Amino acid sequence: MLLSALEINDTGLTLLSAGAEPLVSPGVAVLDNRELLLGEAAARQFRLRPANANSQFWQKLNLDPLTSTTRDIRTSADLVYSHLKSIWNPGPGEHEVILVVPGVYNSEQLALLLGITNECGIPVRGVVDTAVAASRYSSAGRRLLHLDVHLHRMVISELEEGSLIRRQRSDSIAGVGLTQLADLWCNRIADAFVRNTRFDPMHQAESEQLLYDSLPGWLERLDQDGSALLEVESRGRKYQLSFKRQQLLEASRDMFRQVAEQVSARASDTGVLVQLTHRARALPGLEDALAELDNCQVVTLEAHGGALGAIQHADQIRCDADNLRYVTSLPWNPRDISEAVSARAPKTPPTPARQQPLATHIIVQGVAYCPAPSLGISTAGDTITVHHGDTPGPQIRTTDSGLVLSEGHPWKVNGKPAEPDQALRAGDQVSPGGGEQVLLAISLDQ
Repeated sequence: MLLSALEINDTGLTLLSAGAEPLVSPGVAVLDNRELLLGEAAARQFRLRPANANSQFWQKLNLDPLTSTTRDIRTSADLVYSHLKSIWNPGPGEHEVILVVPGVYNSEQLALLLGITNECGIPVRGVVDTAVAASRYSSAGRRLLHLDVHLHRMVISELEEGSLIRRQRSDSIAGVGLTQLADLWCNRIADAFVRNTRFDPMHQAESEQLLYDSLPGWLERLDQDGSALLEVESRGRKYQLSFKRQQLLEASRDMFRQVAEQVSARASDTGVLVQLTHRARALPGLEDALAELDNCQVVTLEAHGGALGAIQHADQIRCDADNLRYVTSLPWNPRDISEAVSARAPKTPPTPARQQPLATHIIVQGVAYCPAPSLGISTAGDTITVHHGDTPGPQIRTTDSGLVLSEGHPWKVNGKPAEPDQALRAGDQVSPGGGEQVLLAISLDQ
């Protein structure tokens, strides 16, 4: 018998089978009369065809009619059926599947989901709550919570410890989901591109799609390094932008404050332990907001923890296909909290490196230039002049020491007043004339 676990979360349904890489498929669809796209294929078209895009069918999971339909797809349940059919491709042999579901599904939705899996031919032999299956760590007398992010909400679950780990209640934090956060962050990044390069990636559907496709990688780099050089290509031209993690945090601060308030409201007098899923941990700023709470410890669960836990506890979850029950408690043998990797543990500092090399080029309006004509700058010999409208402004000179700022102008380098004849080094952010325009110095030397 081949055992699999299917974890239901619309940021990415996860099908985990023994000895195989997890299959992850986001819960999004693009549908019209000609075709139906699901999962990653739909995500790559989502901004290109917004009128036909749908990302709420897993959350709604009902029989209400859709606004955009095809001959075969008229309700959210029809999309759920199609999505499950697209990822369930069993090989030879007998199979059994355990469903791992968020605690906010009601009984009608669970019944509908089981009916759909039966129609898909998925041999479900058990249903378990995500928070119960994924939990790993003892709270040591504090309130124990499980926090996960979905496309349009967060789900916060309260857990009770004893000989069993039991889910007491689960609640949605509506409007604080990956979709809303991505919109906030992409709009903030787009605004920065407009201010610094005059290029608006939201103006064309193709560049908007590229912005959203690039966001996960950018989030990882910004969370790890604190800043990153972001790049978007449009119509054969590349635009670059130096962006800081703090700018993301400012955009999403209010949303994460809502989450922190919900956690605080559930804390006991002795504090709270929050178990973050790997999906929630990937959101820059969430753990920062939780860290501001008194007596709150945060740990990160392993990736696909719900599916892994379901497989680990399969003997306690399995039941007859005709008499499926929803498991909301399991035997509890937690790991010691000292074994946990705290989400708040400081990142390993970078190894001290040699001083940054002298700058050889300057990025102006998102394009790297060695002194050469460009919109907004002009050259004379080895000098770049930065213009403000039709008025020549401060200059950057090319010398044997690299790029050097002209004297007599209120330059700022990395937010601080420049020294006289200051040489630029790779990574320096330069504000000419003390204005808002920011140029980035880089080195292209090998």
